[in-house]
Amino acid sequence: MKIASCIMVARVIVPIAIAFALTACSSSAGISKKNPDYFGAKEREGSLSGVYNPAGFSSAQVRRLLGTLCQGGQLEGFSEARSDGLVSWKTNCANGIRSGVGFVEFQRIDGSSEIMVETTGSNGSGNLVYTRQKVKL
Repeated sequence: MKIASCIMVARVIVPIAIAFALTACSSSAGISKKNPDYFGAKEREGSLSGVYNPAGFSSAQVRRLLGTLCQGGQLEGFSEARSDGLVSWKTNCANGIRSGVGFVEFQRIDGSSEIMVETTGSNGSGNLVYTRQKVKL
């Protein structure tokens, strides 16, 4: 009876968690357009990509913030393209991406030079990792 209960709970919770994760990733550009003090980044196969609003961040600020996700802090091959008032970007880290980086949100705190960086990912062993830190521009 306990196993059947766990399976039923998993059938409900897993699809909800997947839907939430997909919504968070797919709506990053929409949030950036409405809120220039926000942008997101996602890691895929060793590369980072995302979209930011130039009304809220400069290219140099985005590169500096993305460097916090890299081992050694160095980006490699940063490229940008403007479209519909936003800037899409893609980059790699010279020495690899820090462990635990999957999806990242950057949010300016109350119009200040402080940025809240929230990272959700996996540690390579399948364990969920969440970090939150303030970065000063």
